[in-house]
Amino acid sequence: LKEGITSKEPEIVAIDVARGQVGAHTRSRKKEVPGNLLFYEGEVISQGTSDLVAYPQLAVKLEQIDQLIKANPKDPLGLTERGELRLDKGDLAGAIEDLQMALEQKPNATVTERARLKLYESFTDYFQRDFNKAEKFLDEYQQLCKVEIPEKASGKSSVS
Repeated sequence: LKEGITSKEPEIVAIDVARGQVGAHTRSRKKEVPGNLLFYEGEVISQGTSDLVAYPQLAVKLEQIDQLIKANPKDPLGLTERGELRLDKGDLAGAIEDLQMALEQKPNATVTERARLKLYESFTDYFQRDFNKAEKFLDEYQQLCKVEIPEKASGKSSVS
């Protein structure tokens, strides 16, 4: 899609034809509008009007990350990446579990910021999809909405 319904950003949508529901939506990380799609040997090839781009297939990438996490089950970067892929796949419960575990490991600032953002997105999607099941995460979601403003931006440190 050129523009997703909730994100207004380019994305690919997987539709469960049997149930008539969106199974998953993957936002374009580089804000590129996908073209015609071809799935071939673990890659997704997108042919647009002016370019040809290849991406790893979600299932293949998940399998690779699962193998890495088996070697180090508490690797915050691996858990963050898998959480991000699970979010893209539409596995919100799995994404939330991985991202929470990644943050529990107290990763560096870059991984923490990425995991927090993806956890926020996972919660947001979960609340929209099934509020009754997601309601137990309201307090944690509220905490994610608090953002620390760097001293350079405001002249003093504060939380909004």
